[in-house]
Amino acid sequence: MSTRCARLILASIILTASVSLAANGKPQAEILHWWSSPGESAALQVLVDAFKSRGGHYYDSTKDDQIASREEAIERLSKGYPSTLTQWNAGRDIQEFYEYGITDSITDPKLIAKLKSSLPKPILDAVTYQGEIIAMPLNIHSENWMWYGNHLPLDSSKLISKDWQKFIDQGVALAEKDIPLLAVGDQSWQVRILFTSVFLSIARERYKEFYLSAEPTAAVVENKEFKRVLQVFNQIANLSESFGDGNWNTQVKAVADNKAAATFMGDWAKGEFQSLGKTAGEDYGCTLTAGDDPSLLLVIDAFILGKMTDPMDRSGQALMLDVISDPKVNQEFNKLKGSVSPFVRPADDELDVCSRQVHNALANDDSVIPPYASYRRGQYMHDIDNEIYRFWKASQESDKDPAEELQISIDNFKKIITAIRTEAEQSLANIQE
Repeated sequence: MSTRCARLILASIILTASVSLAANGKPQAEILHWWSSPGESAALQVLVDAFKSRGGHYYDSTKDDQIASREEAIERLSKGYPSTLTQWNAGRDIQEFYEYGITDSITDPKLIAKLKSSLPKPILDAVTYQGEIIAMPLNIHSENWMWYGNHLPLDSSKLISKDWQKFIDQGVALAEKDIPLLAVGDQSWQVRILFTSVFLSIARERYKEFYLSAEPTAAVVENKEFKRVLQVFNQIANLSESFGDGNWNTQVKAVADNKAAATFMGDWAKGEFQSLGKTAGEDYGCTLTAGDDPSLLLVIDAFILGKMTDPMDRSGQALMLDVISDPKVNQEFNKLKGSVSPFVRPADDELDVCSRQVHNALANDDSVIPPYASYRRGQYMHDIDNEIYRFWKASQESDKDPAEELQISIDNFKKIITAIRTEAEQSLANIQE
């Protein structure tokens, strides 16, 4: 049986189940998501429990793999049997889903008023398109974090400064003790998180030109700051190790178990440390890179709304949105997820050392970096990620001179930028016609 046939059979089963549940007269909701790690699952359960306590009937569609989850979501949305809510990251993708007419917007006036009055502007902007709120944000995630152990022979001050040479020197010293400086899973998106963290630390304004400007130019990758980013990236590649299955939570566990000094990962890593019984500030440290001049690279988990026709599905969708926007429920969800709530700021004495850094950064507009997914189409980001990963692997494995590898990467980035400019110019020409 083909995978596609199996999916269609599964869809039929889901729809049959939906009809059966509707007969029970309960609001019902299915969430398609990839929150499968212990910390993520515990966080989602907070929403599920609150939904059930309010009379809802919940059924779950979990995918262990983000790519598999996205593929199934796109197939179901496009073929007209979507889940009630689907996990996605706020950005250009969800705008395109809405443009294609395969997702719904939030229409309840009371909920719209609540979101507009309570959400920070960068979060509201990320889920708003042409005046419509087209997804429900769940959290304020930030991606550019370094997590480091507190029980290894290292100088944390050298890890958190903007001086990357000190960071590299620390890695060389640890290598003499057979301790990897970094745990970095052998997956392109994990390597990209490390890259963007280094990039923001060394050249914040160049980062904005590269990822956020409408039409980046080749000059952004030809300047000395970008070259410095690649040089640092090349050096730390050889001070890193991918542990176990390569998944991100395995890298977090390597730090928790003192097998590696640090890992770069979004703040969802905190949820994994918590699930391992570790306490921030005691068992591990956390810092937004660079710690002495931090940026806050936003990543926003959101639920996109499937087009529901069954009354119980529609009422279940509305009930789950009400649950998510409940400040107390949302705060509990975010404590376990590792992120901070967009709906409420707790008192300072309720914040751990990591969350306090987030709120301090949010108070400084210059520090807040919007999600790059809001500015770039998927193919461009895919090409960028592939080149970052190629350069990372070449830094570890190639016999070429590092300067030669660096120039190859710069040339590749220039080709990608040229392609996106050509696309933008063509789009403008089509509009003018």
